[in-house]
Amino acid sequence: MRELERAHRTGVEVLYTGLAHPDMWDSGAAGKRAVSAATARKFRAGGELDRWFPRDDRDDGQAIMAHDAVLTAARGVSMAAQWGGEVAGESVGRMFHKMNLDDSVPGGSGFLSFLNNGNPRNKAVPILRLTEHKRAEFVEVSAPRGAPPDK
Repeated sequence: MRELERAHRTGVEVLYTGLAHPDMWDSGAAGKRAVSAATARKFRAGGELDRWFPRDDRDDGQAIMAHDAVLTAARGVSMAAQWGGEVAGESVGRMFHKMNLDDSVPGGSGFLSFLNNGNPRNKAVPILRLTEHKRAEFVEVSAPRGAPPDK
C-alpha cells in the first residue's frame, strides 16, 4: 500500500480492478447490463438488506461479495436438491458448473456463472481509481457482461 500512496503523491493516477463496487449499479447503460437491478435494490436504503442490517454498511466490496457468495451457495443447494439424492458439499459444488450463461446467479457484483475449473465466466469488472484520501473511486465497468466493450 505504501507504493500506491507514494505513486498518488507524485501525481501518478493509480487505476486498479476490484471485485465489486456499489457505483457499478449506477454506471449508466454499462451498469444496467452488468448487475441485476433487482439485486442492486436490495442493497439500497429501504431495501431488503437495509431492513435486515440497519446499522451495517452494505455497499462496500466485502459486503457485496459476501452476499454473492451466500446467494451462489444457496443456488447450488437448491439445484442439488432438485437433482435428488443427498445434498452435501460435493453435490452442491458440482452445481456450480451448471451455473452458466443461461442460469447465472444475479449477484450484487454482477451476473455469476462458472467455467468447469470453477473460475468465473463473463464477470463484470469494476475499474477503480485510488483517491488522495486512500479511497476507491469508481471509474467504469470494464466488461458489463464479461466481454470487452464494442469499439
